[in-house]
Amino acid sequence: MKIMKVLFTAFLILSLSNCAPELVNLSVSKQIVKEYYKSGKYSEELNEIVNDVKSQFNWFPFEENSTVVFDVDDTVISGYGYAEHMDFGYEPESWYQWIRDEKCEEIPEMKKLYNFFISKGTKIVFLTGRDQKVYQPTYENLIKDGFTEFDTLICRPENDNHRSSAEYKQEEREILTGKGYKIIATIGDQEGDLEGKNTGIKIKLPNYLYKLD
Repeated sequence: MKIMKVLFTAFLILSLSNCAPELVNLSVSKQIVKEYYKSGKYSEELNEIVNDVKSQFNWFPFEENSTVVFDVDDTVISGYGYAEHMDFGYEPESWYQWIRDEKCEEIPEMKKLYNFFISKGTKIVFLTGRDQKVYQPTYENLIKDGFTEFDTLICRPENDNHRSSAEYKQEEREILTGKGYKIIATIGDQEGDLEGKNTGIKIKLPNYLYKLD
């Protein structure tokens, strides 16, 4: 997994004064992020997205190989616990240990959307930027959090540094399409999850913790 660039919400709440940005104190920035996630606003935003997606797909002509591609981190399972534990910082080895300990919790709103697609007979593919070396704990974390029905989990090959996240995910979707999967939607919290071909309907989720290149 590429190193995360921490993105505090307050950096998005810049006000212009005499053509210069007025920055918010870092401690205030962190508190804004905490309040957003813990006050229920994050859940409300997700519920709006989920309800909209359900309305789009309620009468969709699902086929035998209709497939939805989900990202993993901060799409179906949450990294907020790690972010708070690290005071919104990031350190690679501690993150990998968090993964190995299977500490990421389900995102309930996305579990509902996952269940909706399962009820429609849709194939589910998890396509993550996590390295192949953490495939097993990622798999077990998904199962533990109730994501028990899916066709495959795809992790990024180790030492795959030459491709951007968008390039890697597009190439994997192309492989899936070549195998007969008909991708009707791609869901993720980063722009790179949704860029390129073979995405179907693109569903972007909010993430105010970090931004990946």
